Amino acid sequence: MLDSGFIEENFYQGLFPYFPNANCCILEIPVTEAEFEAMYSKVKFFCRNPYLYRYNLVGVLGYMAGVTIIRQEHYFCSQFISYVLQETDFWRLQPEFTRPMDFFSIPNKRLIFEGGIKEFIELYWQSPALV
Repeated sequence: MLDSGFIEENFYQGLFPYFPNANCCILEIPVTEAEFEAMYSKVKFFCRNPYLYRYNLVGVLGYMAGVTIIRQEHYFCSQFISYVLQETDFWRLQPEFTRPMDFFSIPNKRLIFEGGIKEFIELYWQSPALV
């Protein structure tokens, strides 16, 4: 975490084997075609340039203290998702103060799954090649 950058999560290696009982929540969010394209473009840029980004541990500590700490090219998980969601008409939260539970305030969202990551893998993940 201290030296990590933008990474693609994987259920079969990395941190997951150390936290096999972790829980997760999957939401489906309706967006327009233009919003989807704008968000997808942002994510693709990150995926093409992962070496530019780092985990924002200082930002997490600032969040916990109630202080905004903006660091260029540094994101913690919910901060990154909030940054991407800024491409929509409905998202107005400041990324530096976005908590995972804030995503439940998204209008017209649909809960796809909530539970253990192990259960998610068993129920929904068809092939390790998809990870």
